[in-house]
Amino acid sequence: MINFYNQPTLTTAQMLAELSAIKAPAQKPFSAPLLNTLSQLSQACLETPLRHNYPQLTALGFWLRAANIKRKKQSFESSIAARNEKRKSYIATSRGFAFHLPPANVDTLFIYSWALSFLSANANVVRLPTELNDVGRWLLSTLTDILDKNGFADSNKFVNFPTSSSLLKDISALSDLRLIWGGDAKVASVSAHSIRLDGLTLGFPNRQSFAVIGVDHYISLEAGKRDALCSQFYNDAFWFDQMGCGSPRAVVWYSGTDTVPAKDAMGDFYDRLMKVIKAKGYSVETATFMTKFGNANFAAAQDIDIDATFYANELTVLAQNKVTDNLLEDACGGGYFTNIISENLNNISSLFSRKLQTVTHFGLEQSEVETLATLSNEPGGYRFVPIGQALNFDDTWDGIDLLSHMTRQTTLAF
Repeated sequence: MINFYNQPTLTTAQMLAELSAIKAPAQKPFSAPLLNTLSQLSQACLETPLRHNYPQLTALGFWLRAANIKRKKQSFESSIAARNEKRKSYIATSRGFAFHLPPANVDTLFIYSWALSFLSANANVVRLPTELNDVGRWLLSTLTDILDKNGFADSNKFVNFPTSSSLLKDISALSDLRLIWGGDAKVASVSAHSIRLDGLTLGFPNRQSFAVIGVDHYISLEAGKRDALCSQFYNDAFWFDQMGCGSPRAVVWYSGTDTVPAKDAMGDFYDRLMKVIKAKGYSVETATFMTKFGNANFAAAQDIDIDATFYANELTVLAQNKVTDNLLEDACGGGYFTNIISENLNNISSLFSRKLQTVTHFGLEQSEVETLATLSNEPGGYRFVPIGQALNFDDTWDGIDLLSHMTRQTTLAF
């Protein structure tokens, strides 16, 4: 089926004709009408009763709030002004036609990608999955209503069509900017279609992430603070069934020389995490549990140094005594964590591959976080943030300053 969301089914030719006519709005980046539109979406996210069951809506609402967008505006304008010289200055303008291809497994990401491009005064076409969950349907309905009320519906379209459709190639050919969010295969297949000769494609392929917990600091915490840490870890890992690119797949327990406290801390941590999982009402499908069960048993059978603990369908924990090259490769999700005890942060350097995105941390000194950030000798390891912030979206993503790429920098010389 080929359609604009909230509109009747169209033929391929009809959709292409409509999209070919889209023009960027007559606005400057970060202009007041753009800011006001996002502020209205923020308010809607923070007021909907749906947010009680889907905390990602609250996170999105705070990210879109006026104060946060204002800081982005000030930072963006300051970076441009810093380049100005006595007889030369720079201004930012719209890049033009932006084509977004968000992933199917992270229901709010299409808003983050679209919102930054919208702030850059681009026209936007967003290809959404055929099946949207409750969050996706609510966001799409709310956003299209807000855009219509603010006069931006004509320059922002949300569409659906099969990846086999010629529209993928045809819309790409119209694009001044294309953002491909998803796995390696998706980025590769979409990138095979050319965009405008002076256009720009940003691809965001498969990523892996892990967490580091300082054992001494964890042991020193009172019970309430341990529970709070487990709640923050739950948000990082379980919002998108542990399939978000920033969701931790492994936990490194940074212990010093004594491994006994680390094992005690690990057991206490997962006992508390299991309580959070039950309190949140999180559950996994039987097929997901069986995949986790099979993977854990296979790993244990391959190496006698691996122990597997099955807390419940929703939580499987592996403990292994050494870092292996494939430690972060297993991405079955649904609460599947590999644990390593390390006496020295340098011992985990093999986890820093080109695919590494986010390292969340707790109980580390600033110098230790800086040590982590210097372990990779190749691209990889883009974010080092406290536990609880793994899924917080930022306008610098995978090392790319999105706003600077979503706009054109125009030079004025006198």
